[in-house]
Amino acid sequence: MKVTIDISYNDKDISESINQYLESLSYTDFAHGKKDDLHITLDNKSGKWTNGWFPHKGAKLKFNIIFNETKLNPGIFTIDDVSASEPPAIFKMKAVSSVDSSGKKDPAKINGLNTRQKRTYENISLGEVVSSIAKYHGLKHVYSVDEEILIERVSQDESDLTFLKNITNEYGLKLKLQSEKIVVYSGKKYEEKPPTLVIEKGVSNIESCSFNSKAHDTYSAVILLYQNIEDKSPEKFRWSPPGADVFDEVLALDRGSMTKVKAEELAKNALRKKNESGDTGNMKLLGNPLLRAGINLDLIGFGVFSGKYFIEEAKHDIGSSYVTSIKIRKVLEY
Repeated sequence: MKVTIDISYNDKDISESINQYLESLSYTDFAHGKKDDLHITLDNKSGKWTNGWFPHKGAKLKFNIIFNETKLNPGIFTIDDVSASEPPAIFKMKAVSSVDSSGKKDPAKINGLNTRQKRTYENISLGEVVSSIAKYHGLKHVYSVDEEILIERVSQDESDLTFLKNITNEYGLKLKLQSEKIVVYSGKKYEEKPPTLVIEKGVSNIESCSFNSKAHDTYSAVILLYQNIEDKSPEKFRWSPPGADVFDEVLALDRGSMTKVKAEELAKNALRKKNESGDTGNMKLLGNPLLRAGINLDLIGFGVFSGKYFIEEAKHDIGSSYVTSIKIRKVLEY
């Protein structure tokens, strides 16, 4: 069972050169919050990688991992860091998922996602905000939520990236930047999808695994104090998910003026975010391109740790062998 790596540098196929000198390749796929990254280590005894084959920072890489006729296509990456050392003569390059558009932009809108912007949005949906920012930067976007979120008014005095992180976090949504694309999605909606793969103890090719279940910083209910935006009266919203233990810790929040609908959304999302890390695990398996961040798994044969899990992070390491390491968390039922 051979692993094949197809890779291009600024749209030029360099697969043969990479595979000839490849010591190791590591690709990490994150479900949200971080850019995917790629680390490549090459044999540089010939000196080619520090001379005529030197890869320039900012160049674009595209690559595929093919194993047992199954392909993993991570998208477009930008070279971010290069280094060389000896002995032994080794050359390393790091690349991160490309966010800047390779298409044509309006010169007046060339500012990147990290450039400070001053804007005000009124009577607009969150989906429209995401679409507007993506369009401004010449990027594609994916917006996948349970119900559209309406925003009465929000002001921005920060970079578009920081603004997107803050506003998606406020509404309990996930943000991922990948392959010239902004992705905003509902964790709850993704967790409701059926499992893509089954991992069964004694059947699947598992090298190692570990699980953890914690009570610290997890809660059975949430109480939100806020001011009703219409009549300025103080209000309290309390909510417990189905089946929660009434004697467990309660998450207490105090917020400003808002509508009842927004208060309920904020409270439920805050509780869900706190409890996501209650049951987690780590697994190392025989390499599998189908193991990707953002999909669900069905774990069988692990006792109380069996069940449906969401992949938060998938790392594909290729060297003398091919292994995939995943960080997972048990999905919430609410």
